[in-house]
Amino acid sequence: MYTMYKKKYCTAATKTFFCLLAVVVLYIQAVPPGAAANEMPDLIPVGHTVGVRLHVDGLVVTELSAVDTAEGARCPAREAGLVPGDTITHVDKKIVSDAQSLLAALEKSGGKAVTLRVSRDSRTLALTLTPVLSAADGTYRLGAQIRDNVAGIGTVTFYDPRTGQFGALGHCICDAQNKIPPFDGGAIYSATVKEIIRGAVGKPGELRGEFTARQSIGPLLANTEEGIFGLLEDPSLIKDVPLVPAAAAGEVRTGPAIILANVQGDTVRSFDIEIMRIYDADAPNHRHFMLRVTDPELLALTGGIVQGMSGSPIVQNGKLVGAVTHVLVGDPKRGYGLFIESMIEAGQAYLSAGGGELKRAV
Repeated sequence: MYTMYKKKYCTAATKTFFCLLAVVVLYIQAVPPGAAANEMPDLIPVGHTVGVRLHVDGLVVTELSAVDTAEGARCPAREAGLVPGDTITHVDKKIVSDAQSLLAALEKSGGKAVTLRVSRDSRTLALTLTPVLSAADGTYRLGAQIRDNVAGIGTVTFYDPRTGQFGALGHCICDAQNKIPPFDGGAIYSATVKEIIRGAVGKPGELRGEFTARQSIGPLLANTEEGIFGLLEDPSLIKDVPLVPAAAAGEVRTGPAIILANVQGDTVRSFDIEIMRIYDADAPNHRHFMLRVTDPELLALTGGIVQGMSGSPIVQNGKLVGAVTHVLVGDPKRGYGLFIESMIEAGQAYLSAGGGELKRAV
């Protein structure tokens, strides 16, 4: 399927014994026993869209809104000091994990003041709030829109047969304030692309898919800036897909490459792109290189890069080099990619931090 990368070895015929010995000594000093310099794993590039459901630890405040009462419009949440991005975890020392439990606690208050425990920017706050009676439905309200989970469509980048781990998206799932919300697990689900909203200048396109949350194909275990990670339990996504070596960041070059993307039904196909420019690995927002879609068929279908393609694996010279992460709003043919090395390191860091033993899907 891909042109395999060929290593080039330089000859040592002209080197003296002592030069060779010095090189060996330096190598032993630089590389720990059992390790290889810049060793990268073989991975399965996936490219399949999945439904993603992220459970948030607590209730995230997404928006403040006034409540119509018999005395006029009021917003107790704003009066108490709540702001969008806050996460409500307790009402009067009782854990609230979903909208129903929060509404029940407000009803129980009977309109008396309650104490909310709130997480904000790594701080824990205690805010006093007095619910008001809604004239519309006769229930007690706090005047805020909240969210207890996040759902959408994304693309799986790779599967690691050594650990059973998958990586997807190439970026985090963020809240309305572009911050990583408190994480309380989640899952991915089989999905089918049903509709494409083509991208246009100033208007990002979108893949619209369908999935059911009844049966997951793997749990989510981490939500990081470099992507989401978890355990793949259903081998159907990786059936008959060959392993390819992963590339170190320094191996990525400008020039032709391909992306693997699922933009119709449940079929993954390869499309031509060009890596136009390579940035530093410490580039802001992990935009490590710029790419341009050159494949006429993909341009006709999507207009370029659209929402839902985040995580699509990028292959160059027979190696997995990165993942699609962003689209340029002013030019949907162009976007950004993340080095696969950074994504692998983020997944390995999670495992090293005690993420748990993962089991193989196959």
